[in-house]
Amino acid sequence: MYQELADHGITEDEFVFAQKHITASWSFSRATALDRLRIAIESELYELPENFWHTLPEQIANLTRQQANDAVKQWVMPNKTKIVAVGTAEYLVPMLSDVDTGPIDVIAYDSY
Repeated sequence: MYQELADHGITEDEFVFAQKHITASWSFSRATALDRLRIAIESELYELPENFWHTLPEQIANLTRQQANDAVKQWVMPNKTKIVAVGTAEYLVPMLSDVDTGPIDVIAYDSY
């Protein structure tokens, strides 16, 4: 699925759904004091413009599918992706071996 996304981008239906969901649910991401603190910390940490969070819903609403798919082409790189699975190796390794994942490294939880 990740390779398909990289090759073809998102569909119009996926784009519209995501765009509507993000803009409609935006106010809930700032509902609590902890949410607002997280946003303030992220703003400082990533040196975001002062009005970044206030204008984000409008920026997303004005985004085009082509712009979203241009970002997919730039940032979605299946050949550089690593999968991390946390669990019991005797259960997970056989399941992952059935999928073309490439080499599987098992790291014991107590090895560090």
